Amino acid sequence: MDFFNCFCLSSLFAAIIVIMPQCSAFNCKNRGVHLFPKNSKRRKQWESALRIKNFKASDTARLCAVHFKEEDYFGKSKYTNYETQAKFLRKTAVPSVFCFTEAKPENPAALERQHRYEKRCQKNLFQESFEVEPQPSTSSVTSMYTTTDIELDIGHEEEVNTLNNSEEACVCSAPKFLSKSTQIDHEYVYGSINRYKEDDKSIKFYTGFESYKKFQLVYSTVSPMVHKIRYYGNNVINLNTEDQFFMTMMKLKQNKCNFELSKFFNVSQSTVSNIFITWVNFIYQLWTKIDIWPSKELVQYYMPSHFKNFDTNLRVILDGTEIKVQKPKNPKSQQASWSSYKHANTLKILVGATPGGLLSYCSQAYAGSISDGQMVERSDLMTKCQSGDSLLADRGFTIQDMFIDKYVTVRIPAFLKGKSQLPGLTVIKDRELANKRVHIERIIGLTKTYKILTNDLDHSYIPIASKIFFICFMSCNFRECIMKNIK
Repeated sequence: MDFFNCFCLSSLFAAIIVIMPQCSAFNCKNRGVHLFPKNSKRRKQWESALRIKNFKASDTARLCAVHFKEEDYFGKSKYTNYETQAKFLRKTAVPSVFCFTEAKPENPAALERQHRYEKRCQKNLFQESFEVEPQPSTSSVTSMYTTTDIELDIGHEEEVNTLNNSEEACVCSAPKFLSKSTQIDHEYVYGSINRYKEDDKSIKFYTGFESYKKFQLVYSTVSPMVHKIRYYGNNVINLNTEDQFFMTMMKLKQNKCNFELSKFFNVSQSTVSNIFITWVNFIYQLWTKIDIWPSKELVQYYMPSHFKNFDTNLRVILDGTEIKVQKPKNPKSQQASWSSYKHANTLKILVGATPGGLLSYCSQAYAGSISDGQMVERSDLMTKCQSGDSLLADRGFTIQDMFIDKYVTVRIPAFLKGKSQLPGLTVIKDRELANKRVHIERIIGLTKTYKILTNDLDHSYIPIASKIFFICFMSCNFRECIMKNIK
């Protein structure tokens, strides 16, 4: 039985080798690599390029790589200068290298005769131009440009140098100017971070970072590991990694749609989605390895003086924030994500900051119907706090019983329930608490400058919502002077 199986497999492999499609080009015996396009218009272009009468390509017809030029492949992008190891055929490529298109080598003797003839013509032309009497300014300019055109066609610099400096400057400057203007008219520069190296205002608008140097600093935190990146879809070969990071930050900061980004970076919409999902997972994986929870000594060292007078043991200021999402189709998901506070379907995140303004804690995203106490209970915040620490939170965080065993103090405003009014001393303390707690609201407001968090989050991004918020959260830590004019 084993012998029979081996025999069948060997026969199958032999059959595959025999029926492997050969190149469809005339007089070409290479193995076919590239299938004919499915698009009818491009398929006809390929068929016409073969110059075979009444040729109709079958579904298995192929052409080998010999019949394509180097620029027909994604080898080195002209927009990003990014070298790729693997070569892929461009969608606009048409075969153009065949035996009937190869130019025959010219006779060296004929080339030499042509060279001598052009040199004699050029010499006679210069002699005639110097013997002509001076003409009015309009005609002289015309003759000068006429001479220039002939010089450019011939291309000999020895005789051109015989002109005086003033004439040479006039003759040479005009064609260069014309060629540059023509190049600008026909060339479109696609989106790339290289366009904004000297434009810090645009960098801040698109990414939130103050300058290109700050952008490079943030990119350097992930760049050493980009060679290990695994894409959500196909590998991206026509956009370098720095521009992919730029696209990701632009999506987060300005929440531009995939269509606009595809036009901006000259890629497809599917490539934009592939890059964004891949880089969000990639950045999150690297940045979560950074321990952003500072020690008690560091918190006290960088604590502003007015916080020291308030509570020297204050470790973190807590608050919850919500981001709106598109209404789910599943009724259970609608109920779970409904926020009675926002009157919308939301996701809820627990955020913490040190008195000095460092964003030091960010939880996973929870459904919008969850309470503040349940959010703290499900998070790992209790494992981070130490004995003697103090937490500052809003009135909704009734979590004193969760931290009592760890000897952690939770400071929240007093409740008015069952009382006509609060005592005067309690009111003064509550005002002081609110004055200190307002800083976490300012920091959350800074995080919400990333517009992807202010608009309804798309259904497709719900699985990575926690990662999106964390990246926006961490990006704010790279900014300078998060808390200004602290009083």
